[in-house]
Amino acid sequence: MVFELVEREGFVSPEDVQSEAFQIRDGNDDEALNVSDALSMVNKVLGRPVTKAVAGGAPAGLSFGSPTTLSDGRTALPVVVDGSGIAGVQVGFAFDPSKVELGVPVSAGGGDILLESQLKDGVLQVIAVSLTGQEVAVSGRPAFYLPVRFLSEEGRVRLNTVILADRSASVVSLTPGVVGQTVSKQGLVPRAFSLSGNRPNPFNPSTEIGYEVSEPSHVRLVVYNLLGQEIARLVDGVQAAGRYSVRWDGKNATGQTVSSGVYVYRLVAGTGYTESKRMTLLK
Repeated sequence: MVFELVEREGFVSPEDVQSEAFQIRDGNDDEALNVSDALSMVNKVLGRPVTKAVAGGAPAGLSFGSPTTLSDGRTALPVVVDGSGIAGVQVGFAFDPSKVELGVPVSAGGGDILLESQLKDGVLQVIAVSLTGQEVAVSGRPAFYLPVRFLSEEGRVRLNTVILADRSASVVSLTPGVVGQTVSKQGLVPRAFSLSGNRPNPFNPSTEIGYEVSEPSHVRLVVYNLLGQEIARLVDGVQAAGRYSVRWDGKNATGQTVSSGVYVYRLVAGTGYTESKRMTLLK
């Protein structure tokens, strides 16, 4: 639906910009068809004033976050918004289909974000639009996740085109270096096992623990009290190399909420790797 609005197909000459069909789709009157026009339509539906787009404001950008594992086991690249007030994202990912397989993007923002994708001429085009006129993501957080599987060591995914729009449906200038960012297979696989500090810490009622697996291995992530008694087993199974995160809700194995205090969480791999850290539950 959104791509039908923002595509320029059928409008190839300067005269076409003056055509009725083009002007209907050019919702913010900037003589360009992109994600900002989709946002202008959203603003109309929300009853907000719709004015001609005005360039300006603080520059913003997109970046690839650290690879993560989706709930279905697929590896995905977080596509992170770097800037505030971004309500629309339009991005093209260039790749060689013989070396890289890209999946349908997965929303990171819930039901209030319209996310569409379209594969054309070796480029996966993705558009994310806030249906409430708010941010598609807070600065530093993903707008969506891009599932990826490298079929070759030479595989690359490149940010080919990027258009960002603010809540007033104006295109935002990009920070230097946004277009052209590239990620490869080597960037997906951790070089060593590691256990991250939980976030937040202290926490109440839940916290997230991140860890990295550098090769296929049986992995256990267990929470203990300071007496060394097992409280909860968060992970216990074979996992492929990748980056993972798991949430602990402050409950023990029987589903009872534990008391406030300091707890130890330990990551153990079949390779012999082991690491422990402390976290504090406050109430």
